[in-house]
Amino acid sequence: ELATIPLFVLAAWRRDNAKSAEAGLKYVVIGAMASAFILYGLGIIYGLAGSLDLRLCKNLPNDSPAVWLAAALLIAGAGFKLTIVPFHMWAADVYEGAPMPITAYLSVASKGVGLAFMFQILFGIFGKFVADWAMIVAVFAALTMTLGNVVAIVQQNIKRFMAFSAISQAGYLIMGFLCTSPGVPAMIYYMLVYAVTNLSVFACIVWYANETGKEHITDYRGLSRTNPAIA
Repeated sequence: ELATIPLFVLAAWRRDNAKSAEAGLKYVVIGAMASAFILYGLGIIYGLAGSLDLRLCKNLPNDSPAVWLAAALLIAGAGFKLTIVPFHMWAADVYEGAPMPITAYLSVASKGVGLAFMFQILFGIFGKFVADWAMIVAVFAALTMTLGNVVAIVQQNIKRFMAFSAISQAGYLIMGFLCTSPGVPAMIYYMLVYAVTNLSVFACIVWYANETGKEHITDYRGLSRTNPAIA
């Protein structure tokens, strides 16, 4: 959470810009809701385990409905960080309103934090339940990949386009939770490749925005002639 709070500030960094202020406000409100889910879920885990030690939290009862409620709350909270459908609703507006370099950083930082948190939840606390949840994770992954890619097609703003691209990437990313042993190194590798390639794309977008002041996708027409290297 301490890693997320500065992102709220950065999203609203351009105080003279209404969209930036709106992005910061939306991010704070939805981020606070995600934090509430996470804290409530952790509170239930503490009540069941009687300890804050993650090693002791692994010994949760198999037959308690409270375990499932805690898992649902924690996964929902992590879903906001990772922009997993249906917890993705903040991404497009925040990406569009935030300053361009902040959008680039946000697209990578929130994913990294979310993935680290998902590791702690699914492997650190609920490790013995992961196999039982494979179908749920698969459905989340399929919905996220499908919606992210389909909705990206109709976008007109380059930053909103990249937001839905980032949403779809989260779907590919969480597929690693379906198969623990080869899945973990695959997710870490995918996250590293995503970070490098995504920041490379945003570097070009930032350069183009600084040169032209434009963010519309149609404004990129003819870029292969005017600047082949960036294209």
